Amino acid sequence: MSNTVAKTSRAVPVAASTAGTVIEWYDFALYGSAAALVFNTQFFGDVSPVAGTLFAFAVYAVGFVIRPLGGFIFGHMGDKYGRKPVLLTTVLLMGTSTFLVGCLPNFSVIGYGAPVALVILRMAQGLGAGAEYGGALVVSGESGKYRKGLFTGIPAAGVDVSTGLGAGVFALFVLLPADQFQTWGWRVPFWLAAVGLVLALIIRLRMPETEEFLKLEKADQNPTSPLKLLFTQHKREFFIAAGVNVGANLSYVFQTFALSYAINTLGYPPFVSLLGVVLSAAVGSVATIAWAALTDRVGRRPVIIFGAIAVIIVIFPFFALIQLGNVVLLCACVTVAHIADRAVFAAQAPFYAELFPATVRLSGIATAREITGAIISGPLPFVATGLVAATGGPWVFAIIVIVLAAISGIAGWFAKETAPEVLEKRTRLGVVRVG
Repeated sequence: MSNTVAKTSRAVPVAASTAGTVIEWYDFALYGSAAALVFNTQFFGDVSPVAGTLFAFAVYAVGFVIRPLGGFIFGHMGDKYGRKPVLLTTVLLMGTSTFLVGCLPNFSVIGYGAPVALVILRMAQGLGAGAEYGGALVVSGESGKYRKGLFTGIPAAGVDVSTGLGAGVFALFVLLPADQFQTWGWRVPFWLAAVGLVLALIIRLRMPETEEFLKLEKADQNPTSPLKLLFTQHKREFFIAAGVNVGANLSYVFQTFALSYAINTLGYPPFVSLLGVVLSAAVGSVATIAWAALTDRVGRRPVIIFGAIAVIIVIFPFFALIQLGNVVLLCACVTVAHIADRAVFAAQAPFYAELFPATVRLSGIATAREITGAIISGPLPFVATGLVAATGGPWVFAIIVIVLAAISGIAGWFAKETAPEVLEKRTRLGVVRVG
């Protein structure tokens, strides 16, 4: 009976975390697909196609630039007032803003008011996203001491589920006649976010507050200023977390930018390119859980380091092979590259959940992730598009990807192992790591 209760008590917060993560990344996946296929003409209609794509990806980056502010605000609230109210607020903010994107008049109707409104809604998305995923990791990680790799890997896999869902839904509407797609078809996937929002809210309303936070509250140990405590007592952990995240989100290279590059530069059919993203996301979701579960056995550090090396190995073959024009090869390349980049991302989930103490856990995760996300992840498609236009090929950008992956690997090397199972095994065997 006790085992059943324990499993049930873990299942609810994990399900609640995953539901919100799916909403968050469905929103971001939709924008990535729409930026590559439709926003360049719908909202930036008086410029060249290349300039329109650059502007669309610049607005895409705005969502990341604003995310640190969301991390500061909601991280503070989550560590001071509780995880549950924050997760309810963030998912509501994201789902509502995504739905409203589908309602926006385009450039032909309201002129420059269209991109301005798009930027405002993108900022709202970014504010909510600033602590949504970090909150999901905290709730999943605080639901039990052991097998945190597996249980935090489930909401992490939700990122790929929602990416595949967003690209898949968009792919269906791309099959519409061009005039219908441009008129109303692209809007429907954004409106469908309302369905997921309602489901996520229902699940999260039933989610209990985490036991770790309740213990802090009962002992009156909630910090007055979590951010101040983070940067005065946990600076090393913050910089390690930020370093790991530099290369943890390179899926934007293999999915968001690769989608735009394949369609707009290499001439691949939009439906086939979107199908490649759907396939890679389906495989990536399974790979994420597998990589995360593996960290319970071998530790978080080895998987982070291995994932960084794997990305470095595949990046040049990836760009070389997709330029051959073979749609099957395109899907295979995106999938294989995505399996590689999921290793760092999957290991990051339990690593983050264990790296910071409960008093600053949400602030630490949200801040470290979102600052590096604003600097690195958001601008990646924009920078890549600009470099390809300037140099005529993706090779300079490939070197940048190698540098980013190397930073994650180095951060992982200098990190201390956090997996409880691995640390206890080392203690039994008398193995001690200095670091």
